[in-house]
Amino acid sequence: MFYRERNSKMRAARSMCKVAGVVAASIMIVGLAGCRQSEERGLLMGWTVPDPSQRHPIIVTQAPVFLDVEAPRGSSGLSVAQKAMVRDFVASYKSQGTGELMISAPSGSRNEGAAMRTLAGVRGIARGYGVPDHYIALQPYPASGFRSAPVKVSFVQYEAKGPKCGLWPETLSESSRNENYHNFGCAQQKNLAAMVANPRDLIEPQTMDPRPAERGSVHWGKYIQGESTGAQKSSDENSGNISEVAKN
Repeated sequence: MFYRERNSKMRAARSMCKVAGVVAASIMIVGLAGCRQSEERGLLMGWTVPDPSQRHPIIVTQAPVFLDVEAPRGSSGLSVAQKAMVRDFVASYKSQGTGELMISAPSGSRNEGAAMRTLAGVRGIARGYGVPDHYIALQPYPASGFRSAPVKVSFVQYEAKGPKCGLWPETLSESSRNENYHNFGCAQQKNLAAMVANPRDLIEPQTMDPRPAERGSVHWGKYIQGESTGAQKSSDENSGNISEVAKN
């Protein structure tokens, strides 16, 4: 009886050892598989580095642009030179500006009357360039005690700032990774920021002008009258003659 119990206990112990061995081997295999997976993942990470536009982004910000238009006492409005200067400024606002065109006139200065006439001239030029009235903002600014205060015209435009290039955090000859180096594409991004005509194009596309409707109106009129809207061929095109030489 004693030997039977002893044998059964030994068999149970051997079974437990086998189970423990299998479990340990399984854990080891899983661990190796995890190491292999992480190792492969590390190798694949070399192909997923960001492109130059992500590593060296172009920062687009907004900055105000100012123009001071002098309004001497007794002047009746803008001079010829001032009109040309304001036209160039409004043209820049039309092409690169965003938001409102701000016109500020002095309040309380000795040239307040001349400044109001100058303001009217600036506003007229802006209207002539197609700037809607709701995009022209008029406001006074305190200028009490000043003998001659200017009319201030301003708007906000976008500016593109390129990245800082020339950074080499590692030696290329000592790197074994098949990756784009840190400075790769930085000069291209910086040149693009310097050459772009309107930095706003880097954020959103420009609006399209409406298509001309002249030809559409002609075809629509023919369709209403029941006429053919196709192109009519001349008699020469229908004859099939290649040249007049064949007739001689």
